[in-house]
Amino acid sequence: MRSLAALVAALALALPVFACSGSDSTVDDPAADDNVDQGDEQDITAARNQLKGSWTISKDSEELTSVRAYEFRPNGEFFRDSFRVLNGVLINGAPRPVARDSGRYTVNTRTHMITLHVSSPFKSDEKLAYEYTAGRVLNGVFLPGHAPDGNSHLTLTQQPAPMSHVAFPALKFDHADSYCTSTQDCKDEAKDGTWFEGAGAPAVSCDATNRICLAAVN
Repeated sequence: MRSLAALVAALALALPVFACSGSDSTVDDPAADDNVDQGDEQDITAARNQLKGSWTISKDSEELTSVRAYEFRPNGEFFRDSFRVLNGVLINGAPRPVARDSGRYTVNTRTHMITLHVSSPFKSDEKLAYEYTAGRVLNGVFLPGHAPDGNSHLTLTQQPAPMSHVAFPALKFDHADSYCTSTQDCKDEAKDGTWFEGAGAPAVSCDATNRICLAAVN
């Protein structure tokens, strides 16, 4: 009887330890959210379909930021173009009018966050809260009671670093058929099908002044 009582007591002591160790494995790793897409699989697919393509700064927000455009590729890559500035002043005569950050991005549909994993020109991670608004059309017809607005919109708000009290403005971006600063940008868009007007064209070109892609004229 003593040995049985001792065994029961030992099991009773071991159970809380086992329960605690098991509960630790269910705790979400915050770092994991930054490295892979998070959320329901269907929600992630829908979010990536909404985000993919070219987004240019809206007139409502262009005075709030130097950022000119985001490009979210279907393969998980992205780039962001911003005006080159020095001490808050646009650099005249710069060899390229915009500076480009590029890397990969992940989406968290639970928190409505995009994490940018910037790899060039410098490595960094950024979090952006996002809100997608579809254009006010239904079956190709503008919805009644709304101003003509066929473009979708993306509102991005950069999140401050931990312990930081910096507040970033919410920036509105308009969906664009294309965005480029070089012919290679257009080739990439045509290849993955996000630039529909030029997709399948034998050759493409970039109107660098207006930053739009053009199908080459024979």
